[in-house]
Amino acid sequence: MKRILSLTLVLTLVATSGFSVAFADPWKKDGGKKLPPGLAKKVFFPSGNAKRFRDIDDCDWAEDAIEKMVEKGVVKGIGDGLFAPRNAVTKLEAVVMALRVMGEEDIAVDYKEKIQKGKKKLKLKDRLQEWAYGYVALAEEKGILDEADILYFRLNEPAKRHEVAKYIIRVLGYEDEAQDHMDSDLDFRDAAFIPQGSVGYIYIADKEGIITGYEDETFRPLNTVTRAEMAVMIARLDDKIDEDVDQDEFEIYRGEVEDIDDDYEWIEISIGSKDKRFEINDETEVVFEDDLEGNIDDIEKGDEVKVRINEDDEAEYIKVDRELDYDIYEGLLIEVDDEEISILSSKEIISFEVDSDIKVEFKDEEGKLEDLMVGDEVELKINEDDEVERIEVDRNYDAIGITGKLIDIYEDENQISIKEEDKVRIYDFKASLEVYVNDEEAELWDLEKDDNVLLILDDGKVSEIRVYKIVLVN
Repeated sequence: MKRILSLTLVLTLVATSGFSVAFADPWKKDGGKKLPPGLAKKVFFPSGNAKRFRDIDDCDWAEDAIEKMVEKGVVKGIGDGLFAPRNAVTKLEAVVMALRVMGEEDIAVDYKEKIQKGKKKLKLKDRLQEWAYGYVALAEEKGILDEADILYFRLNEPAKRHEVAKYIIRVLGYEDEAQDHMDSDLDFRDAAFIPQGSVGYIYIADKEGIITGYEDETFRPLNTVTRAEMAVMIARLDDKIDEDVDQDEFEIYRGEVEDIDDDYEWIEISIGSKDKRFEINDETEVVFEDDLEGNIDDIEKGDEVKVRINEDDEAEYIKVDRELDYDIYEGLLIEVDDEEISILSSKEIISFEVDSDIKVEFKDEEGKLEDLMVGDEVELKINEDDEVERIEVDRNYDAIGITGKLIDIYEDENQISIKEEDKVRIYDFKASLEVYVNDEEAELWDLEKDDNVLLILDDGKVSEIRVYKIVLVN
């Protein structure tokens, strides 16, 4: 359901309390620390396939693995239809992906909450963002990270091939087997360059077909692992795990929709020269391009689809090869909770119902609803039922927002002072600082003392200042 309020009506509601109260940020806690980004998703909820990425055409060797892992929510794109297959995977990302494909998400979340409440200890706590607490604690508990890893674990460093081999073999529970083969001979031409402590892990990883060598018979242990390579490794790891149903146990059909039952009990698609009919029901998941979830009645005759069926020939997942029809609303975030989101758009406050697990895309990665900050510039994609399908945010995930009243600007020192509640604080701003007044580009001299400001901090410095000046018109 969509609700629209005129700006003048809203002003009568907030005039007595002040603009800064109306734009207070109830989700900003503990000094702006963040909650889990899109990396921390509940496992195995289909979310799309690799065909939506326009930068993997020359990665045929990895496309199936990327598709499989994206559908399971284990790996994700970076936004704007890109997967960045050649980008490096960090050590933390490698560990998290391995745990997620094992179905350990709930335990990691539980551990994070216990650590936050002081009920569980974590050695690396001061070096981690809060969303990673549970994963690292669980990895340490399961022996995926040992004492040496904890001591030297630089989570944002690119992961090397020999390191990922160690993580994956430990996830599989083959630590003893790996230790037994620490002195084994490896058949790679560059075996002499493999760190001694990784020999056994690489021996097992190669034997199990999870991480193999290159065509020139090298292993390249010190090479960083790319996102495409990691997708292949994790897909192979998934094949070794019995806890979750493997996608390989399902049949997948691709074709054109010929007919759909009026009561939505079956769908018929044309596969080559034959038509095949599959049962559908309320549990059948329908996903369009850009990971937008739809309904059975959004599918039209002539649509190109991919249908995944279960052992009873029932369609459990349908991927439609086109964009879902939706309306786009752009504006500034006014208020949000787990049921409704409100934005200021074209001098109107517009509100939509929203699910707590809605997809939220930041400029650099995926996040959650609670990661939004009042004042964020957002784009809402709305379906025909006036439901929010996706939220895109025009800032990086780790950027922190701070609100207050402007005290002074010190241009020579590249600093700004604001009053936050009862305290005056000074922040450095970047030389590339951007300034906006009422969502229009502006300059520092356009700002005035006591303006209500929103500071966006990136890497500890202000990268953006937004000021909202509401003018009443008779």
